[in-house]
Amino acid sequence: MKHEEDQSKEELIEEIEVQRSKIADLEKIKNRLEELEEEKDILLGNLKERVKELNCLYDISKINEEPNMPLEELFQKIVEKIPLGWKYPEIACARINLDGQEFKTMNFRETKWKLDAPINYYKNNIGKLEVFYLEERPELEEGPFLRAERKLILAIVEKLGHIIERKYSEQALKESEQKFRTVFNNASDAIFIHELDGNFIETNQIASDLLGYDKLELLNMAPSDIHPPEYVEMLNEMFEELKKRSYYCFETEVVAKDYRPISVEICSKIIKLKKKTVVLSIVRDITERKLTEEKMKRQLMKFNLETGKVYLIKETKSLFSIEAFNDLLKVGYSGYILTRSSESEYNGQIKGKYNYLWISEKDKRSSLSPDFTEIEKYLENIPRKSFVLIDRLDYLLSKNGFIKFLSFVHHLREIAYLRGITVIISADSELFSNVEMKLIEKETSDISPMEKEKLPDNMLEILTFVYNKNLIGIKPTFSDIGREINITRPTIGKRMSFLTTSNYLIVSIKGRNKVVELTNKGREIFSA
Repeated sequence: MKHEEDQSKEELIEEIEVQRSKIADLEKIKNRLEELEEEKDILLGNLKERVKELNCLYDISKINEEPNMPLEELFQKIVEKIPLGWKYPEIACARINLDGQEFKTMNFRETKWKLDAPINYYKNNIGKLEVFYLEERPELEEGPFLRAERKLILAIVEKLGHIIERKYSEQALKESEQKFRTVFNNASDAIFIHELDGNFIETNQIASDLLGYDKLELLNMAPSDIHPPEYVEMLNEMFEELKKRSYYCFETEVVAKDYRPISVEICSKIIKLKKKTVVLSIVRDITERKLTEEKMKRQLMKFNLETGKVYLIKETKSLFSIEAFNDLLKVGYSGYILTRSSESEYNGQIKGKYNYLWISEKDKRSSLSPDFTEIEKYLENIPRKSFVLIDRLDYLLSKNGFIKFLSFVHHLREIAYLRGITVIISADSELFSNVEMKLIEKETSDISPMEKEKLPDNMLEILTFVYNKNLIGIKPTFSDIGREINITRPTIGKRMSFLTTSNYLIVSIKGRNKVVELTNKGREIFSA
């Protein structure tokens, strides 16, 4: 009997040790979760600061876009916006010293908490930007200032330098032709002067560097000669608008001598030069900015579709190709459907505006001949960065045969590359032999899905729980999630806020409780 009691005590002690070990493990997990929460809070705090900084730079750019504003008024408006980009805008003030002139915020006062940077014009120091805190704040990376705020003030003074450069250029044009010539030849942007409806009469060296033509070549050209053919009509509309306003800015594309497209921002102004009315255009290369915008657009897409490529989708019905077509429509690209099917067959399937072309030998409105030469001519004239879905290959094959079709696909590759368009071919594999299909596949690419966003494990844990509940028709509450995952209410709130703003979850009210369900984006994580 005593032996059994001793054995029970030993088992109890052993069980206690096991439970202690589990408690220690849980304590480690809890501590790690708290560390992750702190890291997330830091990241979100940093993100908020970056948003403020970007908004500050954006506000300065918007002020700079206002036409015919005197330099003094421009800098006074800019200096009022600068404190908004700092961590403590409520106690921040700023001052711009520029060639003996001073521009400062209403609450300006010098203190010992200061961040400053020089303002340069063509590498010459012409002033200084200063930002002060009116009250003491905790020490950060550079006194009470963030290291990112040092980068911000440098970005601002660089932008101020560009603004001064532009304004001085405008003033120089008004003052004298000699001063205009000095600025003209030393500007950092391409400058073109041309007659209202004629050739260029003057260009600077940057214009030649941008396009690859020497000056003599450019002086024998007109604005329409450096734009893609499909942009000429738009260019004419811009010049008509310019005649009404006398000053106009717009974005477009120009084509270099080596046929390379360049995204540019053109600011044009009607001026008098030697008693002649002409157009002065300042052209800035914005290709890098456009590539960044393009990258951001593609982050919203479901499929990895690149411009300048021809994609093949093997399907009996145009389901996958229409999904890819919708994917491009939703991020703002212009779409074209070339098909034998009636337009009504696409109603309800296509989500957005698109251009419908009926392939037919009959000459009707919105129709296109099945002759491949005619189709190629049409595609060569659609706007750059458009995309095309070619459907119902059975009709095209019956009218042209496979050899001509293969040649057409080869030409499509050239057109797509040169015109910067995306082509999707929807093909029923039953229409081709194995050999024919392999030949087509050599000329085309496959569509692949975009890589899914990688989420932290603690976020995936919540999504998995919600997904399993949604599968059986239940929308769990915040409390359900907290009990299941064993996290506190504040932690639940922070994680749910992240998942809802990231469009993984939808939160709704049911009685007194908040209930959640997955969005399409959330469900895609579990679709494999």
